[in-house]
Amino acid sequence: MANGTEHLHAELPEDREFPAVEEALASESEHADPLRRLEALRRRLGPRLGRQAAEQAALRERAHERFPSGWLRWLTRRGLEQSTREAVACERARRIARVAAGCTVFDGTSGLGADARAVSEMGIFVVAADRDALVARCARANLSARGRSALAVIADAQRPPLRLDAPLFLVIDPDRRARGARELDPERWSPPLGAVLALAERFRGACIKLSPAFDMGWLGLESASRGLAQWVSDRGELCEMNLWTGVGAGAEAGLREAVALGSGGRAARLVGVPIPAAAPLSEISSADFWLFDPDAAVVRSGLLGNLAREHGLAGLDPHLAYLTGSGPVSTPFARGWRVLDTVPADARRVRESLTRLGFGSVEVRKRGHSEPAEALAASFRGKGARRGLVAVARTERGHLAFVLEPGTTPADGRDHQNRPS
Repeated sequence: MANGTEHLHAELPEDREFPAVEEALASESEHADPLRRLEALRRRLGPRLGRQAAEQAALRERAHERFPSGWLRWLTRRGLEQSTREAVACERARRIARVAAGCTVFDGTSGLGADARAVSEMGIFVVAADRDALVARCARANLSARGRSALAVIADAQRPPLRLDAPLFLVIDPDRRARGARELDPERWSPPLGAVLALAERFRGACIKLSPAFDMGWLGLESASRGLAQWVSDRGELCEMNLWTGVGAGAEAGLREAVALGSGGRAARLVGVPIPAAAPLSEISSADFWLFDPDAAVVRSGLLGNLAREHGLAGLDPHLAYLTGSGPVSTPFARGWRVLDTVPADARRVRESLTRLGFGSVEVRKRGHSEPAEALAASFRGKGARRGLVAVARTERGHLAFVLEPGTTPADGRDHQNRPS
């Protein structure tokens, strides 16, 4: 977090008041009515501290999905919005522990300390820096909660308060909203991406956090060939892109990687140089084939063809991410369904197919179609009793609708076939 102006009006208890706030919050129901909780905390702690405690309670409830273990206790609104998910931070920390043994980690834009906390849990000493004094206080409290090896300081990422001749590893997340709105130009980030790449050269290795939609072409061939470009999804949702450099990339420099995180923090990895998917099926029969929707990390990394080759799949269309195959496959990188019928994506034809197969209301997944999925679902509704599933895709043969067998299939390996990273 490079810009502190967003927190000028935020409030946080004094450090000496943290224990009293924790004790008061522990006595309150986790999901108590907000107004009643505020009144109770004010009676117990006084107006100012009670209000601050109530705000922390509300933020902790919001943070539960992102941090199910509750390991970040002191929060700000913007800090929570920008913080790394617990599962993603833990996966990053595991890689750092593998590639940067013996290094001190400098988290130059630590925010509330999610990444620093995960790295410190691996027994690695971390210096967590942020230019925002309030956020640095939160990070210090979060990192000291369990006495881990970490130090939180107020510092500029571009001026590390460390001796750079020591073995150091850099973690940095340039602020892409430093001026309020999302900034697409990497040289207008804070710090600018060019400055970040130059800073990374002074460390033994680095993990530079970027937007999942970042255009790799901006880096140029030389910079891209020196690093490992990595896309990470958590339970099917694309979370971030990382550029690993130096010892962080190691022998995988110049490659791309898709990481799919499943339940329990299990991770699967797909690494390689992107290759094209096999030619699309020339004939799509009305049955006896499967349709696969790849994980977003695979799509963004360009490793769709690599996934297809590994499992003997083919592309549905050169311009779409759907894959097809003759039967189920088990992979954490794609969900698959048996195709029950294939018809043109005409509302009447789809309704007839759904009715014949006993389906009524439907969920619609789509690629390459301009209409919203909800509008398509309303127009497709059949007359059956079962809820159906339809995938709509723009192909060289026009828009097609695939009536799929509903439910999780053996091809969906996200939660039971993940390979440890």
